[in-house]
Amino acid sequence: QHIDRGGRADGAMVAGAGLRRGPGQAGAQAGARPGLGASTPLLLLLALGVSVAAAAVDAVAPVGSMAGDGNLGARKLLGVGTAAAGVGAHVATGDLSQLRLAVAVAVTSDGPYGDALAVLHESVRAVYPRALRGDAGPGSGENNTANPHAVKSMLRVDTVAILTPKVQRMRPMLREFGWILREFEGPGMTYDELQDEGLRKNIKKAGCCGLDEMLKLRAFQLTEYDRVLVLDGDTLLLGNIDRLWALDVTLAYTRDGAGGGVRPPEDNGEYPFQGGVFMVRPDQATYERVVHGFRSGQFHKNGLGWNDSGSGFWYGGGTIQGIMPYMFRHVLRQAESLELDRCLYDNMGDEARCKALPESQLRVYHFTICSKPWSGYVFRSRHGQCLYAQEMWWEFRRQIESARGLPGTETCTHRGRYTPIDVAANDKALYKELCDKEPYCAWVKELPKEG
Repeated sequence: QHIDRGGRADGAMVAGAGLRRGPGQAGAQAGARPGLGASTPLLLLLALGVSVAAAAVDAVAPVGSMAGDGNLGARKLLGVGTAAAGVGAHVATGDLSQLRLAVAVAVTSDGPYGDALAVLHESVRAVYPRALRGDAGPGSGENNTANPHAVKSMLRVDTVAILTPKVQRMRPMLREFGWILREFEGPGMTYDELQDEGLRKNIKKAGCCGLDEMLKLRAFQLTEYDRVLVLDGDTLLLGNIDRLWALDVTLAYTRDGAGGGVRPPEDNGEYPFQGGVFMVRPDQATYERVVHGFRSGQFHKNGLGWNDSGSGFWYGGGTIQGIMPYMFRHVLRQAESLELDRCLYDNMGDEARCKALPESQLRVYHFTICSKPWSGYVFRSRHGQCLYAQEMWWEFRRQIESARGLPGTETCTHRGRYTPIDVAANDKALYKELCDKEPYCAWVKELPKEG
C-alpha cells in the first residue's frame, strides 16, 4: 500500500537559489532557453551551490529526459558527459521560498500503515521543521535530532495524504501526525472504463494493489502546490532535497532496476519507472491526458507493453509504473521530464553503486530490498545502509514517542513481535497481523472483541 533556487543556467549566482518557469507556463518567455555549452553542467552545479568536489554524489543528479533520450536517460551523474546538457533549461530563476511544496502519499485502504506514515512525516520534519500544517500533535520539529546528517531547510513543505472514502479508520492517525487529508472518489477511472479487455481482467493483480495504485496520479490535481513529491509509505527522507524542489519539470522520476526480463537501453529496451518516488508539477491537463491514455490504451504481455511501444513490460507495468513512462516518452513529448539519480533519491540498496553511497549522502531510502522495519527483520549482515536506514526509522519513532511523553520502544528484531505506537488516534486492531508471538503481543489481548 502507498502510504515524498538554484541559479540561472549561465552560472550567475542567485540568492536563495532560483527557478525559471518551463515552456508554456505563465511568465515564461517563448523560447527563453539559455544557450548551453560544454561548461554548463559545472556552472549549473555552482549556481545550485554544489561544490565541485561533491558534485559526483551531492548534486540534484538528473541524468536524462524521457522524451529527449528515447529511454529513461543516460545513467550518468550530473556533470558527466552530455546527459546533463539540457539540465539548465529545467532550473528557473526566482525565490524557492515562494514555491508551494508538498510531500504526498496515496493511502488506498485502512491497514497497518499509520506508524509508517507517522515516521515518514517525522523524517520530513527533521529536514523541514515548518512541515507543521494539519492537526499535528506534539512533535520534535526544530528539536528533531534523530537524523545526524539532516541539513535543515527553512522551506515550508506540507505533507498530504491522498485517500478515498474507503479509508476511515486511519484518518485520526493521519491527522494526529500532521497529514493534510485530500479525498478523491477513487483513482480517476473504473475497471469498466478500461478499453483493453485483457487489462480489465488482469489489472487487479498488477503491481502492489491493482487499479488503486493509480490514485497516485491525483498528485497532478493538487494544483494548490507548485511541486508535489510522491512517496510510498515505506520510504524515509534522510537528507535535504532543496535541489530537487528547484527542478521546474513536469515529472522528475527514478528508474527501477533491470530485473524481471527487462531489456536495458543498451539492448534497445527501457529501464522501468519506479512508482515509489517521483515528483510532479501539478497540472490538471496533464492528469487528464495520462488518465485518457490509460483508459484507451492497450497493454500487451508480449514484451512490448503499452500499445506495442516497448514501454511498460515489467512489474507494475500495467498500472502507474508502465503508463507514466509510456505517456511521457511516447505521447507527451513536449512535457519536460528528468530522471534522477536513484542512489540519491530512491536508494533501495540493489546496486553496488547505491550500496557504496555514504550514509550522509542519502536523500530518500526505500525499504524494498531492505526489509520494512515493522516487519521485524533486522539484517545486521546486510550492507550497512540497510541497517542504518532501519535504525533511523526506529530512532524517528522514538522521537515521536519522546515528544508525547511515551516510553521509547525497543527496535523490533523478530517477526511477529511488532507493537504499534501507543496513541489514542492509532487503531491498534489494524496491526494484529504484525504481532502473533507470545508473550510479545499482550496489547492484542487488550483489543475490544470484534462483533
